Amino acid sequence: MTGFSEISSSCQECRLKSNAVMALDEDELMFLEKGCRNVSLKTGESLFREGLPYSHIIFLKEGFVKIHMMGPTGKDQILKIAKPGAYIGIQTILGGDFNHYSATSLTDVSTCFIKVEIFKELILLSGKFSSEILKYICEEELNYYHRFVDQQQKQMNGRLADALLYLCDDIFLSRQFIMPFSNNDLAALIGSTREGVSRTLSNFKSHGIIRIQNKEVNIVDYEKLKRISEKG
Repeated sequence: MTGFSEISSSCQECRLKSNAVMALDEDELMFLEKGCRNVSLKTGESLFREGLPYSHIIFLKEGFVKIHMMGPTGKDQILKIAKPGAYIGIQTILGGDFNHYSATSLTDVSTCFIKVEIFKELILLSGKFSSEILKYICEEELNYYHRFVDQQQKQMNGRLADALLYLCDDIFLSRQFIMPFSNNDLAALIGSTREGVSRTLSNFKSHGIIRIQNKEVNIVDYEKLKRISEKG
């Protein structure tokens, strides 16, 4: 992992606070600083790995991270993409001593690594902080439930349409974006095969729904892509 960098400014001066951190008072922010360090990583670097002991909760300030888990057959499954504002590793606090999944940067990222014991203490110290964290967890869980049901009940066209809309509407907030995945990774995200993804992308391109040049994706017919998603 890229080495820890010294904090260039205090948590009070940071312009990329989460709602939970904005709820802290001055003393609580000073306490947070005791166990918080800025960390920058390059594309493809590991934030943490499944099965290893955990020590930090990670707040993602800039960039994108894939959350993935190894299945019983040895196949890596991408669970979601974390975007700026996400807390990564938070589920592990009450789930044992080891990471239950891996996190790998899809782009260059800027993060805050927060010591677990500091994070836990803040939950006990500040009702507002813990309320915001609980709200964040609930929203993440509901989003995941919806995506899980869609993935299980839709055909290949619908699942891939969902993935493209997910990248467009939830991650990049743009109908034109750089695809962060290989076709293998995209297949892992939607529970398919590389061949199936390649074939369906070609079908979408031939019908004028999307345009892809190198890794730049342009959603040409957004409404048609939504209809494919809805029909499943």
